[in-house]
Amino acid sequence: MHKTVLRKQIAAMASLQEMPDDKDPMKAPEGTSFEDMAKRFYNAGASLEPGNSAKFSDGSVWSEQSLYVKAIELNPKFGNAFSNLALTIEGGSIQMFGCMWNEQQLCIKAVEFNPDSSVEYTNLAASLNPADTIVLSDGSSMNIRSLCLKSIGLDPSDSTTWDMLAKTVMPGEKITLPDGVEWTVQAFFGKAIELDSSAAAPWNNLGCTLGPGETTVTPGGAVCDAKMCFLRCIEMDADYAMAYVNIAKTVQDGESVELPGGVTMTKAELLAKALEIDPDCLPPP
Repeated sequence: MHKTVLRKQIAAMASLQEMPDDKDPMKAPEGTSFEDMAKRFYNAGASLEPGNSAKFSDGSVWSEQSLYVKAIELNPKFGNAFSNLALTIEGGSIQMFGCMWNEQQLCIKAVEFNPDSSVEYTNLAASLNPADTIVLSDGSSMNIRSLCLKSIGLDPSDSTTWDMLAKTVMPGEKITLPDGVEWTVQAFFGKAIELDSSAAAPWNNLGCTLGPGETTVTPGGAVCDAKMCFLRCIEMDADYAMAYVNIAKTVQDGESVELPGGVTMTKAELLAKALEIDPDCLPPP
């Protein structure tokens, strides 16, 4: 299983997972090649629930990171292992082959060895800050927008990539895709919603592009203003703190708004709910 930027939250209590025979390197047949042994370590890591460790038949226990590192040591051109290892770094670094590797360096290697995999470009884009430009192994320079466009060119079915691309588009700006069609920021977020209508972030982000009195047609034909988009976001994820903040911006003092589920909140209650979910979602007073 090739993991992407969308990952489950770490479980509150980690546990050991015993690996089946086909993912247990200790049960590999005699004479198994380095490449096949690398796949066993990689598959063990990719099958782990977040925060868990793998337990093999010899009693040894391996973290997800250590499994990918071992897979890369056995097959230094294992692009998927570089990609999944990068997702475990979370802005940090790891030692391998006698030097330190950060998330971007691992993602670049993943792209080098899997140049036709859209996931690699999406993961690399997700590791960058908005103003970053990164140089790939072939010497080409790319930023978040160009990486997302490359990923979409290889596979246009990932909602996350469209959402990430939309965030690079300024209000009023239009981006021409390879088919010659011009897209607005609302169209990009709409595409993300079309591909995964249950994803909360694109609904919130779409609402942020709409000013007072502005509306947009969403997938399915519904015409939504900013508040309606934020409410749809909460419908998809009741713990999306910024959606409560954004709804509060559309509500006057003393006014109430009905949320999905029938709960009614004032502006002050919306902001209090946002802070309850994420104490850092609002700047200090």
